Amino acid sequence: MRKFLTGLSEIREGGSYLRFLRMVRALANSGHDVRVFSTSTDRVKRPNVHWHQIGTHVPSFVKTGLFFLSFLPYVLYHVTFTKVRDIIAFGPVYASLLIPIRFFGKRYRIYCMVRGMLSDEYGYQERGGPLKMLVSFLERVGFSASDRIIVVSNTFGERIVKRYKVEKGKITHLPNEVPELGPEEVDSTFGKRVWGKDTPEKDLRLFTGGVITQGKNFEMLLTATQLFKIPFHICVAGKPAFASDKDYFKRLKTLVKDLGIEE
Repeated sequence: MRKFLTGLSEIREGGSYLRFLRMVRALANSGHDVRVFSTSTDRVKRPNVHWHQIGTHVPSFVKTGLFFLSFLPYVLYHVTFTKVRDIIAFGPVYASLLIPIRFFGKRYRIYCMVRGMLSDEYGYQERGGPLKMLVSFLERVGFSASDRIIVVSNTFGERIVKRYKVEKGKITHLPNEVPELGPEEVDSTFGKRVWGKDTPEKDLRLFTGGVITQGKNFEMLLTATQLFKIPFHICVAGKPAFASDKDYFKRLKTLVKDLGIEE
């Protein structure tokens, strides 16, 4: 049984945290021993998942600070005393914290799971200046320290290779999971019609769920509908992620009207 150790501090609704939980469950279901270091109370309950929660009764920003100060000592303890050899960093910034592991020899492997964005996209999150420069530097260090970089799309992997001069052989594409939806799992009339059995097979059905941010290029998806030659349905489920995304959300609604998409 291989022993994995992983951690995540930022806890909010959205795809990245759900991807983290699915990763932990998948490792546990495969029989691996998994140790998790997180600020989250939403833990995976498996006999072989050992969940260490940090910052139970303090504000979120304090939890994040505690996580960054404690993550490396936590990892060093386990690689020393519990024979952990594989560490999964859920993001290049976390991977950068593990650079001291490189002094312990090649028997330890660092896997970097890229959560879906890079520091050059922080502009629309109202983050910039020195913070953006610092995060960009830590990204470079994290990618350099990692033995394997795991991405959810080939395009994203190509961006990392081009921007950070990472060896292409270090990139592994692990596609996002696409759930099978049935009418009983959708609570809206529109959703049931889109995903129900009464929809003709020749129709094109597209679904995207998650926070609405400019970096996801929804306008490209909507504009591409003008090229479709068959009936289609698009269901976009989500809400603006940040205050700066509210205007973007309004522009998308206007675009829908301009393109003549009925629903």
